[in-house]
Amino acid sequence: MFNRRLLSLVLVTGLILGLAGLAWAGVPDPGQSEVSTPGGAVTITPAGNGQSLADRGTPVTVTIRDANGLAIAAYPAQDIWLDDAGSGDINLCQGGSLADDDTDVNGVTTISGLIAGGGYTQAGMSVYVSGVALTVAVDDGTGSTILNIDVNSPDLNGDREVSLSDISLFTSDLTVPQFRSDFNHDGTVNLSDLSLFATWIGETCP
Repeated sequence: MFNRRLLSLVLVTGLILGLAGLAWAGVPDPGQSEVSTPGGAVTITPAGNGQSLADRGTPVTVTIRDANGLAIAAYPAQDIWLDDAGSGDINLCQGGSLADDDTDVNGVTTISGLIAGGGYTQAGMSVYVSGVALTVAVDDGTGSTILNIDVNSPDLNGDREVSLSDISLFTSDLTVPQFRSDFNHDGTVNLSDLSLFATWIGETCP
């Protein structure tokens, strides 16, 4: 009798665990997924006419797994995006930083294209999957969960358009080593940055 009860208990427990595993299968797990990037700085614009992450040598590779550690294939690109790490300093246009493609059979995709939006940050970026930030340590040797990517934009005030208010802010940065207006990332704000800024005046989100 005892052995039968014990066997029943084992079978029921196994069934419950099995069902729990099935319930989480195919659901992205922030702690099991991975993200990596060489890091760097990139200039974005509201219309997406800045620099691509690939051109700046800082593409982001994302691997999505479920709670069982299994790769999730064909996860939609529109549910994977890059944004600031919670600072609220970046204001993206709708669909402004989506993954390049759905995940492949290994659960891998990249974010390497142009980003549409405004604002600036040196506090790093995060990858979000269906609105949840991936919390696994970034593969850069620091153990941080924040991507070492700095972002600036001619839309200095982050209202998703390059307008007179941004011209005023940019003018105040001329000749000063101010990251937010250093669009060519050479360490200072000068005529080269002014030339770039002029090409973006009037841009808004698509």
